[in-house]
Amino acid sequence: MPLTTPFNVELEHSGHEPAPPAPPPVPRELTGHVRRRAWGERRVRVWWLLGVAMLAIASYYAISRVYLWSQERRLITQGVRVDAEVMHWEIAGEAPKGKVVQADAGVQLRYAYNRQTYQVFGALAGRK
Repeated sequence: MPLTTPFNVELEHSGHEPAPPAPPPVPRELTGHVRRRAWGERRVRVWWLLGVAMLAIASYYAISRVYLWSQERRLITQGVRVDAEVMHWEIAGEAPKGKVVQADAGVQLRYAYNRQTYQVFGALAGRK
């Protein structure tokens, strides 16, 4: 009896090749080879890629936070101390002395550095 391929091409069976042995009954033994091949299956590869992507994102985030922390630490330990005065909690205007503002409110600051006066607007760090 001729064998056919998926392309309907007939093959002659010479009878010289022995048929492969039948697989053992279920459940089959999990050998080292089977365990290694299971990690390469399509469904498992997707999870490997997602895990690697999450590891890369978490590593980038951690490294960036450590870098920013080290910059702020260096500024605190080695930077020049500058005293500033809160002028207002809006971009323009005057604030009454002793007024307490919310932690997340932006403030206008005035400070002097190297004999020059600066005015900046922004949120105060470390207030939340």
